Amino acid sequence: MPLRSWSASLLALAAVLVAAGLPFFLPFQRFVTPDAVHDSFGLLPWWWLHDQGVAFDSLRWVALCFAAACAALALVPRRVAIVVPALVACYFVATSVIVERGEHSIRTASRAARAAGIGRPDRDWVDRAVTANASVAYVRTGFGSFYTLWENEFFNRSIGSVYNLIGSSVDALPETLVARRADGTLVADGRPVRAEFVLADQSAGVRGNEVARDPVAGTVLYRTGGPIVLLASVTGLYPNDTASAPPWSGRTVTYTRRGCNGGTLSVDLANDPALFQSAQTVTARTGGRLVGRVRIEPAGRAALTVPVDPTPGTDVCVVRYEVGRTLVPAQVEPGSTDTRPLGALFVSFDYRPASSA
Repeated sequence: MPLRSWSASLLALAAVLVAAGLPFFLPFQRFVTPDAVHDSFGLLPWWWLHDQGVAFDSLRWVALCFAAACAALALVPRRVAIVVPALVACYFVATSVIVERGEHSIRTASRAARAAGIGRPDRDWVDRAVTANASVAYVRTGFGSFYTLWENEFFNRSIGSVYNLIGSSVDALPETLVARRADGTLVADGRPVRAEFVLADQSAGVRGNEVARDPVAGTVLYRTGGPIVLLASVTGLYPNDTASAPPWSGRTVTYTRRGCNGGTLSVDLANDPALFQSAQTVTARTGGRLVGRVRIEPAGRAALTVPVDPTPGTDVCVVRYEVGRTLVPAQVEPGSTDTRPLGALFVSFDYRPASSA
């Protein structure tokens, strides 16, 4: 065999051996995560193997053996080389089944995202309530999952402008940053923001007539027909870091509602077992009077509903929540750099006036 052919063969063999060995060094535990569902389909078969009982540390050895077997295909005689594309096709069919229908498949992820954003059976519930030709604005308040925006926006053509009240963004899609005046009016560049209809988390308390509601996702569609005014305000919560989880509280949280004629206020609370190993307690007071108390287990959720009445001579209702204790993640969770004293997760608020309480 000519020297040039030998050199080419050696180079090809070296390339095959290097390619076969590289998967051994993949940190599977780092990459085989829910993120792989939407950006790394090739990793889902390895997640399937892990679900069958193969430890992450062992996956690298399985990957090495599989890569070595694939490298050996380079030695297949030319007369039967058709077997190589046939095997590759079989591999893609088998892995596509896992990607499409496995436990961590794109279908499962799609259904979970839909459920996180829309709790109603009719996905186009906003369009059904206002017609697809109407103009519905969405207001991001910091409560609720970002899937609430994405899913409703995808299935409802009437949703247009998105107004961001919390500053941080979760995607690169167009949205308008707004501020809130003392009277609750949203302004952009100093001018009030107007909308015919508004879709927002029920915690916002948008001034207007309720048109429809998604009680599972906690979103409400309002007819405003003018400036967007938020009647409810909450202090004592940390900004929503990820926009996918409820905001944490400090020691106290205060809910204030304008245009309040009495009624009930419900708050949905949650705990985090990674931080709290025992139950957390949250109490509610109005005018200094204890009106409710609830206990939240480490991995649980709880609802606290209390009666509310306006401060004498006003139309303002105020409820003050106090958590039993706070913990600093940096002091109790290995590797955490979060130095905030955290109390409880406040998922959402829901005010019901006296006429419908």
